[in-house]
Amino acid sequence: MSTVFFAQPMWFALVLLVIPILWFANRRRKAIGHSQVDIHKNLRGIPIVGWLQSASLALLVLVMAALVAGPLLPEQKSIEVIQTRDFVITTDISGSMDETIKDPDQQNFATGQNAPTDGTPPPALKKIDVAARAIKVFVTERQGDRVALLVFDTDTYYYWPLSRDLRVVASKADRVNKYTRGGTDFDSDNGAVLGAVKHFREASTAKTKVMIIVTDGEASISAERKELLTRTLTEMGIKVYVLGVGDSWVNNAPMTQDLRGLVESLGGTVIPVGDGAQLRAAFATINQLEKSQVELEKSVSYKPFSMPFLIAAVMLALAYLGLSALVRDDA
Repeated sequence: MSTVFFAQPMWFALVLLVIPILWFANRRRKAIGHSQVDIHKNLRGIPIVGWLQSASLALLVLVMAALVAGPLLPEQKSIEVIQTRDFVITTDISGSMDETIKDPDQQNFATGQNAPTDGTPPPALKKIDVAARAIKVFVTERQGDRVALLVFDTDTYYYWPLSRDLRVVASKADRVNKYTRGGTDFDSDNGAVLGAVKHFREASTAKTKVMIIVTDGEASISAERKELLTRTLTEMGIKVYVLGVGDSWVNNAPMTQDLRGLVESLGGTVIPVGDGAQLRAAFATINQLEKSQVELEKSVSYKPFSMPFLIAAVMLALAYLGLSALVRDDA
């Protein structure tokens, strides 16, 4: 049987009135069974009738308090089963992401148009602007999937948990370029990789788990930490892809090699976002990943449950009035 909840339980303070009610009832003078039978007026009273009258009044106060408190009955919980994959996008917001992009392909990608041909200089775009664009493009391809958005510098921060509402995730992506700060950390306990792993553990039950790291890749990973990350990601079956922003990925800079080596050792891919052909090929590969059944518990709703308490209150009120008619004070 479902448990009844109350919207405003503070109304049960009215129950405190029961104590003075019973006290005054105990102070009442003796009563007899029927006030209209004169021959009985000097007989010993029948105290049980008086106590029943007091008890019915006390119960009436209790039921009225419950009625005013707003009784609610939870609706039956329902489980929705969906076919999905879970993606956690973790985005670099370190200080280096504030640098200007020089790669024309990434500039075109971020603006959605080709560079001006009339000699006008292209707009000054930063790595974080390209990252925001990359997230939105990726999210539009994820219909039917669940996506979370995290950001990181030397720590990982939640931006939006795993959700099927991709419009919200895309709107959050518009805000990742509002600020940058700090350094870049891929391998600490709360760094980009393990921070995303933590969210998978908390929220994902899908068979296919994919981590998307959006970054310029400019941070090192020690051999010891690389071994730990490789073991953790392999045990959890998490696939890893990098959407590389900045000129470092185009130039294959040494600072990007640690992250590239980790991802490629896990069978993942590093995708420079300005490379349209590689981006489309990677998206096609990701789209081939298996979907699995995930059970989602819908939020519990509550419906008013006042009628039983109202009926009880009416019956107790009638009982109180009926018992009052049987009781009179001694003459």
